[in-house]
Amino acid sequence: MDLDRAKDMIKAIPYMSKTIVDDTLFEKVLSFLVMVLTSDPNAVDAFEQIGIYNHIRKACQIKDQDYRVITLSTRLLGHFIKAGGRFEQLEQDYPDLLDLVTTGLRSSEPALRCSCLQACTSFVSCENGQNWLYNNQQAASFIALALLDQSCYVVSEACRLFTILLMIKSPVSDVLDPSAQIKSILSVHTNPSQVTAALEFCWSIISQKDPITLDYLHRTQLLFPIIPLLCSTHRMIRARVIEILSVLFSWDPDPIQTLGLRNVQKSPIDGVYRIMLDLSKEMLMAQDGSLDQVMTGVSLLETSIELLKRMDVPDIQEMVQLIVMLIDICLNRYVSMTEGRHIQSLLKTPRMKNNVLQLCLRIIHALILIRPILLEDKHLVQSILTVLQRTDACMDQRVMKSELDLLQASFPYLSCKLQVIQLVIDMMNRDEMDVKGMSLVLATFDVFLNDENISGIESSSLDALVSALQLKFLDTEWDVRDAAIQFVGQLFKEPISEAKVSFALKYNLPLNVLDRISDTEPFVRASAVDVIQNMMRSRQGWDYIQQHQESREFLASRLPSLLYDTEAFVRRATLDAIGCLIEKRSCQGMHMDIESKSQSLNPDIIKKLVDDQDPDVRVRGCRLIEHLWHLYVHEKHEQKKRTNYVPQSVFFEHIQAGELLTLAANDTHRLIRIESIRIIESILKEPLRDKSGKRELEAEDEFESKFLDMLSSIDIKQKKQTLDPEHIYEETFDINADLMINRMTKMTEEMSLDCE
Repeated sequence: MDLDRAKDMIKAIPYMSKTIVDDTLFEKVLSFLVMVLTSDPNAVDAFEQIGIYNHIRKACQIKDQDYRVITLSTRLLGHFIKAGGRFEQLEQDYPDLLDLVTTGLRSSEPALRCSCLQACTSFVSCENGQNWLYNNQQAASFIALALLDQSCYVVSEACRLFTILLMIKSPVSDVLDPSAQIKSILSVHTNPSQVTAALEFCWSIISQKDPITLDYLHRTQLLFPIIPLLCSTHRMIRARVIEILSVLFSWDPDPIQTLGLRNVQKSPIDGVYRIMLDLSKEMLMAQDGSLDQVMTGVSLLETSIELLKRMDVPDIQEMVQLIVMLIDICLNRYVSMTEGRHIQSLLKTPRMKNNVLQLCLRIIHALILIRPILLEDKHLVQSILTVLQRTDACMDQRVMKSELDLLQASFPYLSCKLQVIQLVIDMMNRDEMDVKGMSLVLATFDVFLNDENISGIESSSLDALVSALQLKFLDTEWDVRDAAIQFVGQLFKEPISEAKVSFALKYNLPLNVLDRISDTEPFVRASAVDVIQNMMRSRQGWDYIQQHQESREFLASRLPSLLYDTEAFVRRATLDAIGCLIEKRSCQGMHMDIESKSQSLNPDIIKKLVDDQDPDVRVRGCRLIEHLWHLYVHEKHEQKKRTNYVPQSVFFEHIQAGELLTLAANDTHRLIRIESIRIIESILKEPLRDKSGKRELEAEDEFESKFLDMLSSIDIKQKKQTLDPEHIYEETFDINADLMINRMTKMTEEMSLDCE
C-alpha cells in the first residue's frame, strides 16, 4: 500500500500546486518517499519501472516552476541514488538532471543550493557518483564557494559533504580541499562572515573525532591560525573558537601539534594546559585589556577543564586561586592584587559581574567533579556560600542556577550542611524569588534529601524547610503553589528513595497536597490529583493513605466531583486517580450512583467521559470501564465466598459498558481505537477469571451474557487493521494522487497536488 501510494505521489510531483503556503508539506512528501525507499526492498526497482528520472525531469523543466518543487525533486534524486538507484543510468540517459544539480549549486535561492549539495552528498555514496564529481570542475568550484556561503545551512551542508569525502578517503576530497583558502581567511580575518564560515568548516572536521580527520588537520595545519582569533572583536567568532578548542581538548592526543604551539612540558596534555592557563591569565590581567578579553579568559579556563579531566594528577590549585579571586571581585570583596583591581574597574554593572560570576561557579562545579577534595579549602567554600547571601547576585537566574547546581554536586562532601540548608531556605523566603527560582530551589532540596546522611541532620533545619514549604502551599501565586505540589510529587517518583519518602510522610506533606485538590486554579487541582495518584502507586504512599482513614475517605468522596471539571487536564488526572483507587479496591466512600446526580460517579458522567472532546480523557474513560469490570468480577467472587458481603457490582450493570466500548472501538482517533480494542480483547480473553487465577467463572446471568456477547460481536480482526499507524502522513495530510493522475490530461493549477 505504501509503495503504490509512493509511486502515485512521484507521478504527481510535477503537478504540485504553487499555491501551497505551508513549506513543511514538501518535507512531509519527501519524508514519506524516503521512508518507503529505506524500508521497502522493492522500492528502487518499482520507482525505476515508473520512470522516476522522467518524472523528476518533468517537474524541473516546467516553466517558472516553484523552487520548492525543484528542491524536493533534487533531494529525492539524491536519496534514490543513495538507496541503490543506478547512477550510470542517470549519467547516461539524463545528463540534464546532473547539469541541473550543478547549476543549482549557484542558485539565488539558498534552499535550492542546499538541496543540490545534499544531492551531491548522496551521489558520493557510490563510486560512479564520486567519479562524476571528481571530473566535474564546475561543481567543484561551486562547492568551494558554498563553504563560504552567506547561508549557514548551505555552509553546514558543504562542510558535511567534504567531511564525508574525507572519511571515505575519496580522491574527490583532494580536488575539493579548501584548507589553503580556509587558513588564509582565518589568518587575515577581516571579513567576519567569511571567518564564521571558515570556523564552521573547522568544526565539522574536528567534531568527527577520528584519526582520519586528525591526520588531515596535521597535514594541512588547518588550526594553526585559530588561537589569535580569541582576541577577535566579534563575540560569535570568539565563542566558536572556544567551542572548537573544547572539542579538540576532549579527544586529541596531541593538541600542541594540532594547534602548532610550542611545548615546554613532557606531556602534550600538560603542555597545552599550561599554555591555556597562561593565556587566560594574560587576558585577565592585561592592564589595557577589555571586558571582552576578561570574558574570553574565563571561558578559556572553562574549556581547559577538558584537559584536566585527561591528566593523571591534575594541578588544579592555580586555577582555583584565580577563580576565587574573580568571585571576590564580582562580590565586591577586598582584592589586594593590582591586576584584580583592574578587572574590578571593568565590571561596572551588576549584570557584567554576574556574567563572570556564573561562569566561575560553573568552573568550580566542573573542578569539584574532578577533585572533590577541593571542598576542604575553607576560602573556596566561603566564597561559594557568600554568593547565596548576596541578593544582587543570586537573584540573577543564571547565577542562581549555577550556584544551586554547584551546591547539589558539593553537598555530599560539605561539612557545613546545616549552614547550606539554612542559606537556601533564606533564599527561598526572599520576596524577590519568582516561580522559576522557586522550582530551582525545590529541585535542590530534592537532591539534598538524597544524601545518605540527611537523617542525621538536626531536625530544626528540616523543620524550617517544612515551615517555608507550607507557606508556599498557601501562596497567592498559583504557579508557586503548583511548584510546591510538584516538589512533594518528586519525593515519590521512581526510583523510590527511602529518605525522601520518610521525610514526606514524617511531616505529613501529602495532607498539604490533598488540601489543594479544591484549589481555585485548575493547574493546581490537576497537579494535586496527579501527585496523589502517583503517591498511591508507591507502597509507602499507599500505606500512608491506608493509615489515615480520613484522608482516604476524603479522597474517595471528593474525586468524582472533579470529573465535572471544565479543564481536560483535571479530568485526566482525576480518572487516573479514581482508576488507582479502584485497582487498590479502596473505593469505599466514593459516590457511585445509578441515578444521574451532580458531583458523583454515575452512568451519565462515564458516558460523557468516553465521548469527551479531549482524546486523552476518552482513553482514560475506557480504562475506567476496564477497572470497573475488574471490580465487578472481584466483588462477584467475594460475594460467593462471604454471604454477608455487600457488593457495589450492581453499578457496573448500569453504565452500558458494552455500548461504550463499542463506540470507542469506532472512534475516529486511532489511539482510542487501540486502547478500546486492547480492553475488549483483555475482557474476552479471561472474561470472569478471579484475580488469583484459580478458576474461571461462567456467565451467570443475563447481564453478563449480554455484555460478553456484545463484545464478542465486534470484528476484532477487522478493527485491528485500522490500528496501524497508516503512517503519520495519513493523519497529517491527505494526498489523493490517484484522482489527479486520472485527470492529468486537463489539469489546471487549481486541480494539482495539494495537501490539506
